[in-house]
Amino acid sequence: MTHEDINYDYDTLLGMLNSEDQENVVLALTSLENIEVLPNIVKTLLLRKESAIGISMWNKHAPTIVNVMKENGIPFDSTVTFKQISEAGVTHKAPKEHVQLLVERINAQVLKDLRDIGYDYLKSIEVKLDYAD
Repeated sequence: MTHEDINYDYDTLLGMLNSEDQENVVLALTSLENIEVLPNIVKTLLLRKESAIGISMWNKHAPTIVNVMKENGIPFDSTVTFKQISEAGVTHKAPKEHVQLLVERINAQVLKDLRDIGYDYLKSIEVKLDYAD
């Protein structure tokens, strides 16, 4: 299976991972278990960061993903940061669309954080990632 074969819908999987229905969580994790991990590193790490499930569920239902992350020195069993996701994306040459998703998620989080500390009048914010060659 190549990364071209993988076109999973991030928002659908995130919704399933954050579902109160454990069957949805397990279904999402077992679906992810069938992807090629490194070409999908950014999306997978974002799902780990933004989902409400703990590492024990990942270990049980998506052990291949956890093992690939460990083998590649990518923190996965603790809190995943946007910086770690960005670095993994650069290291593993993530597709441009995946990096764009990362940028969108960073923008959304920065806007939320600013609104939480009183900048509730902000309509939008734009963070741009510009990687050196």
